[in-house]
Amino acid sequence: MTTVRVILQRCARGICSNKGRYSANQVLLFCILTLSLWTPFLGPALRYPAVYIRHKSVKNIYLAFVDPLMHTAEQWGIDTVFPLLRESFLHATGLIQHPEWEDTFYHCEQRSYEPAAALAESVPSPVLQEAVAVSPPGVAVNDSVAERKTTAPARVFSRTALRILMCGDSQMRYLTGGALQVLGTSSHVQIQEVTVSSSGFVRTDYYHWPRKFLALLDTHTQQEPYAAVIMAFGMNDYQNFYDADGSLCVTKTARWERAYEQKMRACLNIILHTVPKVYLLGMPETRNKQLNEKLVYIEHVQKKVVAQYDPQRVRYYSLKPIVPGVHGTYASEIRDTHGRWVHVMHKDGIHYTIEGGAYVMKTLLPLILADLERSRHGYMRSSLGPHELPATKGMEKARHASTRT
Repeated sequence: MTTVRVILQRCARGICSNKGRYSANQVLLFCILTLSLWTPFLGPALRYPAVYIRHKSVKNIYLAFVDPLMHTAEQWGIDTVFPLLRESFLHATGLIQHPEWEDTFYHCEQRSYEPAAALAESVPSPVLQEAVAVSPPGVAVNDSVAERKTTAPARVFSRTALRILMCGDSQMRYLTGGALQVLGTSSHVQIQEVTVSSSGFVRTDYYHWPRKFLALLDTHTQQEPYAAVIMAFGMNDYQNFYDADGSLCVTKTARWERAYEQKMRACLNIILHTVPKVYLLGMPETRNKQLNEKLVYIEHVQKKVVAQYDPQRVRYYSLKPIVPGVHGTYASEIRDTHGRWVHVMHKDGIHYTIEGGAYVMKTLLPLILADLERSRHGYMRSSLGPHELPATKGMEKARHASTRT
């Protein structure tokens, strides 16, 4: 103890044997002391790195090491210090309203000791129909693009305005921005956007969308119910993952597809418990051919799930008939019906631009709003399949329009 005290005193004064510089031992000691002092304050966050450890044995060793520290911090009551300070800061600055800053649904399974399957037991049963034939394929990618946020024109909504929730990964940001451009100053549709980069149906250990939907659609906290939910997930879903039993699910296997369908149904069932309509959007045509093959596979699996539901409540829209157009290949620019070139794809060749999102939503949004209006007045839906789009004038133009890669 005396030796440690002497070293600490010398370090505090900056007096070292090597002319004012800290020795390697002193630096190491500082690191150990810093980790020892600050680690207990991290609390549940100690488990977060486990998400990125692929090797199961290494992950178990890491968790076995940090769990006692976490429990000790809980017993002392110091695990809530940093979270409370962070929450106070977010409330004071207004950042708590942005999904990028709220962390309630990140790393839920690392925070909780409840079984991973516990949530599914509380989810209502799906509204199913007889299985129908589904057409081919879609996949995933990391969202590395720098995101652009858009601001909607100031609008005063009417009392009868349709409330629509648009949620998904970073691709949905551009589609939501496009929808807001299409709506302009319309007061009849109110859109709420909830997007989380790099999220999807697969990695609930990263971002737990089922719990997020439960919170968003809580009937006790909602001021007005949503008329519909528009979802766009899948860009990040082509990856192996562990299921609730701890078994590795490898892409393009029956086990993976069963687990993926279960995760997707969990979200749909939660939404359908309180929202009458769900519209799922398909995968884009990207510049990367290998990525396209993966996205085609993802879209194929998603369509199989949608085909199990009542088509009057759940519908799937493929986006490729709009951009780049039916039978088209990847194009970064498309000529619109007025002969103007529209830059539809981001420079990364994966994400839409805001203009591209608007180009897509000019065709898609009227179809969705018309369907909601028919449902409002009790009319039956059309007999279109889960992934078909009617051949509108704009889409016919898109099919034959000149494109630029």
